[in-house]
Amino acid sequence: MSEVTIREVEGEEMIRAAYWLANYAFGPSPPFRDKDEWRERASRRRGTSILAAFVEDEARAVLGSATLIQHVRDALFPMGGVFGVASHPASRRRGYVRRLMTQVFHNYREQGRPFSCLYPFRESFYQRLGYVTFPHPRTAVFDPTPLAPLLARDLGGEMELMRINEGYDQYRAFLRRVQSRIHGFALFEEDEPETVKEGKRWLLLARDEGEVVGALLYQLRGDFIPFTMDVWRCYYTTARGRYLLLSWLARHIDQVDKVELHLPALDMIKTWWPDLKPEIKLPFLAPQGRVIDVAGIGGMVTGPGSFTVRVRDEYCPWNEGVWTFETVEGRLQVQQGRKPEAEITIHGLAALVYGTNYPAEFPFRGWGDPGPALQETMQTMFPREIPHLHETY
Repeated sequence: MSEVTIREVEGEEMIRAAYWLANYAFGPSPPFRDKDEWRERASRRRGTSILAAFVEDEARAVLGSATLIQHVRDALFPMGGVFGVASHPASRRRGYVRRLMTQVFHNYREQGRPFSCLYPFRESFYQRLGYVTFPHPRTAVFDPTPLAPLLARDLGGEMELMRINEGYDQYRAFLRRVQSRIHGFALFEEDEPETVKEGKRWLLLARDEGEVVGALLYQLRGDFIPFTMDVWRCYYTTARGRYLLLSWLARHIDQVDKVELHLPALDMIKTWWPDLKPEIKLPFLAPQGRVIDVAGIGGMVTGPGSFTVRVRDEYCPWNEGVWTFETVEGRLQVQQGRKPEAEITIHGLAALVYGTNYPAEFPFRGWGDPGPALQETMQTMFPREIPHLHETY
């Protein structure tokens, strides 16, 4: 069997390694996207790296990695985002992707990134690698006409419309405030998306006494009125902020007959306004998250309690062993322990931290065997949460 080598690739070697594999995996073909255009788009991505698995100097699989900061239970952590995982069809099911993932886990630990998230092509494949699935973000599709009564109300505040490239710094500053409020919310450490340079979206900022309290990022799609308003981002920090944003949608009822509003899973749009009747659609992919380094997750806000468990992690051996999780002055402390009360897999720990599953589910998922008393302690320390990743990659 030929030897497999894994290394990071840059520049033209990255183009040679990734162009064919990525375009074959993620786009219709033939033909592929223009190579010069693809090269130019790839060169814009900042804070990313590409790993490739080579057999006899030919790239057989590739993996992209991005650097982010993630809010997890009222603390910010460096996080690694995996994207663009692709392999040659003749090389699939030979373990190349697993080897790339194992290498990126080592890289994240060395970089001090205790968490990783991704958007899976198949949830079950990445679950076997230690990831747990987040709730789906959702798209609410509706006719904005029922929002018309908002136009007769004095909502206070002010609204300013600009193209995203004109207001990007204000938008990013607002997102950092939103991040502090939403569990699971991740932002790229270095970010300069193509839509910023090209100004392909409108940015609407809602202010209350000068402070930004809401933002919409949207496009008007279609050849002629009525258009579809595709609202890619909708965030607010106050009730006034939310209703100022809804009133902006109402201002378009003679121009737009359909709004596609992309929202976190935690937003219950049906309760926002009567007669809206949104059709809720789920995207094809729901994000997943994983704990990369158990020793590095301390500092998040947790409920009272303490427990000791043996953690199993096939792909990150440094996580294997007995660990004590204790809340001290409202913050989690993690240290090696003795006399475990039960055994859990790394999936179970990720489910606790991200709040995606109750401990009572663990035996049924194969994630561990905590008894009823331990389940209660775990649930007290890690109450159920609804994580929202925000960034797509």
